[in-house]
Amino acid sequence: MPITEPLPPAPSEADLPLRMWGWDTYSVQPWGDSWQMGYNSRTWLLRHDTDLHVLKAVPADRRAEFTSGLRAALIIDAKGVPSAAPRLTLDGEVAGEDGGWCWALLDYVEGAPADPTDPDQLARVGETLGLIHAGLRDLPALPGVMAWGHLDWLLAEEPFLDGHPWIQHAIREALDALPRDLTVGMIHCGARVSEFRIRRDTVGLVDWGDVMYAPHIYDLATTISFLPAGVDPKPFLRGYLAESVIGAEELRYIPSALKLRAGIEAWIYARRLGFGISIGQKGAHVNSTLMERSRKNIAAAEAMDETSFLS
Repeated sequence: MPITEPLPPAPSEADLPLRMWGWDTYSVQPWGDSWQMGYNSRTWLLRHDTDLHVLKAVPADRRAEFTSGLRAALIIDAKGVPSAAPRLTLDGEVAGEDGGWCWALLDYVEGAPADPTDPDQLARVGETLGLIHAGLRDLPALPGVMAWGHLDWLLAEEPFLDGHPWIQHAIREALDALPRDLTVGMIHCGARVSEFRIRRDTVGLVDWGDVMYAPHIYDLATTISFLPAGVDPKPFLRGYLAESVIGAEELRYIPSALKLRAGIEAWIYARRLGFGISIGQKGAHVNSTLMERSRKNIAAAEAMDETSFLS
């Protein structure tokens, strides 16, 4: 789940604990573009010998969720999909703790973000997400992650939700509309098209910090929700169905999954607003405006026909 607490100050470059991987020498490289830097974390681009790596740190109290995502990335990377998999520490762990942070040293995934306006690239993104879901199908719910069937805490009374009854109303309605027998498994939970990396014949997916045990269509809703206005998601969905473990009939529940995702996003922004927390926000994208975007997304999902995403 995205962080809803302020991030501690970033450690200095001189204090990066690369000794956990046995590194004595490295150099910190500048990020070329903001899309490379990830969310809800601190990241550094490193060069070691001739190779690039990413050092990622999250607050230590997020270790369980963070390491669960890293383990999922390792599984997918072993199946041939580049996933910014972690290098094991000298102790054989996917991550280590130091200075109040949980650290992971990740492979750098070459390539540029997929172009959401290119139908061929959208289809490749869909195929890759289908392969990922198929590759994780037998993985049980991992420690620390949000799990389908255990989301009642989203409906609990919270002072930061005062004045925003529409948020829990949307979450409750969406949960009630989604059948209990949907295909579930470990999902990426942040599979925006911008998180997929395309390099010639290879497509990878990075940023595994917010994995969830949930219906596969929730990942589809994530990808679709961030497509630019007017972009047809059908190439993405056709590519997905070619490799996935679900049947096309489950696509009729994507509107409800979109509503649920927008409701959960609004819950997160309301909490941040209530506690005066801003993370990764720039310009006009502040908690209040992001909540309003979520409200519009809920209304858009409610206006969709159940057959909107069926071929």
